[in-house]
Amino acid sequence: MFSSQPIRGSSLSEGQLCFTFDDGPGAMSRPEGPGPRTLDLARFMSEAEVPCTFFMSGRHVAQHPGVVDAVVALGHTVGNHSENHWDFDRREEFDLASEVRTTFQRLRAQGVPEPMPFRAPYGHLPEVCAKLLNAESDLREGHYGPIHWDVDASDWEFWQRRLPAGTCAEAYLDAIREARQGIVIMHDSSADITDLQLGNRTLECIKTLVPQLKAFGMSFVGLMAAIGFVPDSNDSGWAANGF
Repeated sequence: MFSSQPIRGSSLSEGQLCFTFDDGPGAMSRPEGPGPRTLDLARFMSEAEVPCTFFMSGRHVAQHPGVVDAVVALGHTVGNHSENHWDFDRREEFDLASEVRTTFQRLRAQGVPEPMPFRAPYGHLPEVCAKLLNAESDLREGHYGPIHWDVDASDWEFWQRRLPAGTCAEAYLDAIREARQGIVIMHDSSADITDLQLGNRTLECIKTLVPQLKAFGMSFVGLMAAIGFVPDSNDSGWAANGF
């Protein structure tokens, strides 16, 4: 089901974080240096016992077969981030239901459990769009969202400016200290800007940030725990607190 209001980490206690990553999957052929590295990131977080949610763009899923299966096998959650990352405010220019359904079908075909989380491009799902998507029974029953966030230090701006990963990690550490809890948004790739992909150092940033957060006593939970998502006897089988 698509809520008319963005869903944040309302069920998190102080000191709890839920990491989410947008715009992937992505991969670089070279073993080192900047660039999107979704699978390496998922492996690191799994080894660090940090459950994550990867909101994936459908066209990138098609470009990187096998990544979805591997991310799920590592214990992470995979969500729908639309097919082309188009702004839903411009919905008159494309078929909104198809934009969501194409990625939904790609993810479902690769074994992503349903209902799967949904995050709109740019985090913006107008109420009229939520109503239109809820009118499609397969989309309504196959999703929960839109998932928003509580902590954002705009990592993509660091990659755009080619700044060091450590500088980005410091910015996120400051933002987390201020928020004290919440859903964290970062980007394991870029859905539609090649220059941002080439400058991406999210894996390097995370390798610095997570040990620091653990040293400060922060704990990590999955998305369902973060938003208070619980089993329900309704037709979809699920319900989220606050829907």
